[in-house]
Amino acid sequence: MQQKRHKRVEKREVNKQASAAAQSLILLQHVDDDASSANPEEDLSVGTQTDIDSILMEGISNELKYLSAENIDLKQQAAVSELTLNNLEGKDDKVKYLTGLSSFVVLSTLFSYILPFLPNKKSMTSFQMLLMTLMRLRLNMPEQFLAYEYSVSLTTVSRIFSNIIDVLYIRTKPFVFIERPSSLMARTQTGSSYKHHNTVKLLMGITPQGAISFISKGWGGRVTDKHITEHCGFLNYILPGDVVLADRGFDIQDIVGSQCAEVKIPAFTRGKDQLSPLEIEMTRKIANCRIHVERVIGCVRQKYTILGSTLPIDYLITKDETNMTMVDKMCHICCALTNCSEPIISFD
Repeated sequence: MQQKRHKRVEKREVNKQASAAAQSLILLQHVDDDASSANPEEDLSVGTQTDIDSILMEGISNELKYLSAENIDLKQQAAVSELTLNNLEGKDDKVKYLTGLSSFVVLSTLFSYILPFLPNKKSMTSFQMLLMTLMRLRLNMPEQFLAYEYSVSLTTVSRIFSNIIDVLYIRTKPFVFIERPSSLMARTQTGSSYKHHNTVKLLMGITPQGAISFISKGWGGRVTDKHITEHCGFLNYILPGDVVLADRGFDIQDIVGSQCAEVKIPAFTRGKDQLSPLEIEMTRKIANCRIHVERVIGCVRQKYTILGSTLPIDYLITKDETNMTMVDKMCHICCALTNCSEPIISFD
């Protein structure tokens, strides 16, 4: 009895599996029928759309490659045209025009020398700060133009210029035009009947080879040469036996004589019919030296045109413990950089 029952169970299980298999075959048949009965135009549309997408993607890919190559080329051109230390190497004419320095080697040496003392700024590199300052001194470039050139604010340019001037500064003597002061006392001190302008006056000492060896602080344009010579610290560098060549306006024989030194100025014909042969020869030699002095002063002002421009009145205000104005520092720097160039007078 049990065996018969077991066989019936097995038979039902086999029939159940056969029924499931038959149903699966029927479903597959329906799928094949639906696929075979599909519209052939729809198949053609799908194929055409795939071809269009392939052509479009190929065009986009080619355009992307072209734009990427163009972007790389433009970046390379921008890098080459950028005023960096590496890009200026070997371009002495460009360096001379932008900075007044005679060569790239001089510029590179100057940069290496002051690099440890330059401030750290996120907006500009150390070399950019130095180059911007030199270009402003050399070409008198407006601060607003420099702000556009370096993509920084006007305030940033002013602050960086002042900071780099503080790092570089030294002192010098030419007349430098300034804004007309609002104070009557300041107008009186800086007014110059010779220049017909409010000026700053500095004393410059020049060696026989044409190097600038001394620069005083700035004085008002009305102060006499003798007063400046006596109070600017120049006499501290005079040694016994030294000879100082000066123009007739420098009435300093007594104060230089107190240092056991001698002053030679062109001879006067006052009270005389004519100069003696010795006086003529001495005057000629002094005049020749004076020409070199004028050439040195002119060289400084031609190299650094900011000294010939009208400067802001706040450039005459001392703002730190050095007791030096911006004009003092700028003149010092311009003279120091001029000394880095070839001398006016040959050493031979």
